[in-house]
Amino acid sequence: MRVLCDEIRNREIDVLEFSPAVELLLDDQEQCVGAVLFNFDTEQYCVVQSKTTLIATGELDDSISKGFQPPIIMGRLPMD
Repeated sequence: MRVLCDEIRNREIDVLEFSPAVELLLDDQEQCVGAVLFNFDTEQYCVVQSKTTLIATGELDDSISKGFQPPIIMGRLPMD
């Protein structure tokens, strides 16, 4: 995990912490192109588009204890 975090910082990749995915977004080819996130700090939802999606479940137990279930793959996001 430390190596992954270091690499993310070195590449200056944006990270949204304390924001579990509540829905994964798919394009017409059934590829994941983003997610709907819920930020525990602000208690707001946001939509994030991405070329690559990494799913990590390190705090899954904590998220479930706060009433969240694992993400549901349902939505479709039009690609430009």
